Order: sequence, then C-alpha cells, then structure tokens
Amino acid sequence: MTQQRVYRSTTTGGPYSLVTTFANNTTTTFTDTGLTNGTTYYYVIRAFDGTQESANSTQASAAPVDNTAPAAPTGVSAVDRPADQGGAINLAWTVSTATDVTQQRVYRSTTSGGPYSLVTTFANNTTTTYTDTGLTNGTTYYYVIRAFDGTQESANSTQVSAVPASNAVFHMHNETSALSAARQLRQTGPDVAATNIQSGQLVAGVNVIVNFETQTGDPNGTTTLAASSTVSFTIYLQKTAFSGTMVPYAAAYKNSAVAGNLICSGTGATAVTTTMTAYTFTCAVGAGGVPFTSTDRLYVSVGVNVTTVPAATNRVNVGVEGTLNGARDSRMTVPWP
Repeated sequence: MTQQRVYRSTTTGGPYSLVTTFANNTTTTFTDTGLTNGTTYYYVIRAFDGTQESANSTQASAAPVDNTAPAAPTGVSAVDRPADQGGAINLAWTVSTATDVTQQRVYRSTTSGGPYSLVTTFANNTTTTYTDTGLTNGTTYYYVIRAFDGTQESANSTQVSAVPASNAVFHMHNETSALSAARQLRQTGPDVAATNIQSGQLVAGVNVIVNFETQTGDPNGTTTLAASSTVSFTIYLQKTAFSGTMVPYAAAYKNSAVAGNLICSGTGATAVTTTMTAYTFTCAVGAGGVPFTSTDRLYVSVGVNVTTVPAATNRVNVGVEGTLNGARDSRMTVPWP
C-alpha cells in the first residue's frame, strides 16, 4: 500500500473529486477545510498500491456548521433622549469585530441582569445607534446587544441602563425674579423682544454672567432627577472683539447656587465668537440623583470659561427672549421624570 486517497462530492453516490492524498498507510484522520456551512459533503476513501486503486470505502457525509460565536458588540451606551416628552432612550455601540455577523440584536429588561427580551434586530453589522421608544418615564431600563452569525449568538455586551424622562424646557427671561437678584426661568417661552445681558470685565477661569431661577411653585413636583440623566443647555452668546478665548459655561442647581445644591455643570466644546450664536452642551446628574419636593425650584448660572485673557477690555453678551426655541431664546432642558 503506497497511498490513501480522500474523495469528496456534494452529491450522494458521487461523482467524487480527489481532495488529498497521503503517501502512507498509517494516517487515520483528516480535516477538510474551506467548505460552505450548511452544505452536505459526501466522502469515500480509497487505497492505492502503486498500480491498482481499491473500491470506495463506505460513503460518509457531514455538513459543516459555525461552532464559534462572534465577539459581542462593545462600547454600548444608553441615555435618555434629550429635549423630548419622555418615553425614549438613545442607544449607541461599536459593532462586533467578527467578520461573519449577519444580525445585531438589541435586548431589554426592567431587571438588572435580565432576563432580557428582544427589542429589535438589524440585518447587518454596520448600524451603531437605536432609539427605543414607547417606554415608561421614571422606569430604569437595562440593555445588552448581541451579534449573530447565522448560527451562533454572541455573549451579551456590557449591560447599560437609562431612565426615560419628560424633558421639561425652561426658558431664560430678562425679567428680575421676585425672590432674588436673579432673572426669571420659566417653562413658558419668550414674552418680550430679544435682548442682551452683558458681562462685566472677564478674568481667567469660570465667569458667571447672569443667574436665572424659577419662581415659587415651579416646577412643583416631588420627584428625583435620576443619576446620569442629561441636562441640556442652549445658550446664545457673543463676545466683543479682542475678548480672548473662551467656551460657554452653565451650572444647574436646586434652589440656589450653593455647592451642596449643584445638580450638574458643563462647558461647551466650541469657542465663543463675535457673532451671536447658539451653543448647545450638556451635563449629567450626579451619583444618587437629586431629589425634589414641591417647594424646590430650579436655578441656573450662565457664563463662560475663559482660557486666554487679552490685555484689552473684554465683555460677553448673553442673548435671551426673542423667538420661541429660536434666535436668542436661551434655555435649559431638564430630564423631569
């Protein structure tokens, strides 16, 4: 015996094509690769003595399958959808690194760790965002994402969670508050012509230009702003010429601008220019959330964070009032449950 020959066909009974030859009569195993998953392959083996080839062995068959699950998606995040009336959470992720993914599946639970129910499926490995709607405000939802390769489903991605909230919009008004020297913050929109509130001389670091507060009985709710929920600011700003380099700044508080009352603060990524422009940026409510009673109010400080101070006099204008949700209507959106 000088050779063993392995033959293959995709039809039972052949005809068979030679796959490989072993120049011995000792080899007893072989792995056939490069095949198509789900296709049935039929095999026979023949012996060769240098002159004559044996008859076929008994035919055997098998269909290859994918036995390796794809890698799970990574970088998953979940946040309340800003500037809405609640009931929605925005998801984002990085797709699986596996090259054979045919589906991405989004799962949800109201219990940390599951069990999870399928929310939606994407028949690709390119989609990286999804907005889950029809949710209940104030309820925590837990999400995982899995990749599927046609046979195997990946393990869960890292679990993330978020709480949908009715994002109440509070508009910054020029009228003085009845409670302090701050100006008014209301859920109703502008009621006078657009106007500017000008800062004093700016210094390096955070400069608060103007404060706004809601009045007694507003927002009038016993609730908790959920930890990690998003407060959004849209602030109209304009610097005078030669006023240095600065970015927008805002801080939201409960009742007053006292450190212990801070809800969250944030700065914009875009430098303020000499053109009156809307700057939108966010901050996240701190760990543990912020509880409110019916007598608590909202307070916001608006200004700039100056990184380069020129020698010349410098000023910044804050635009308020004007057009509802438009020009100079500076406002804050709060994830009110």
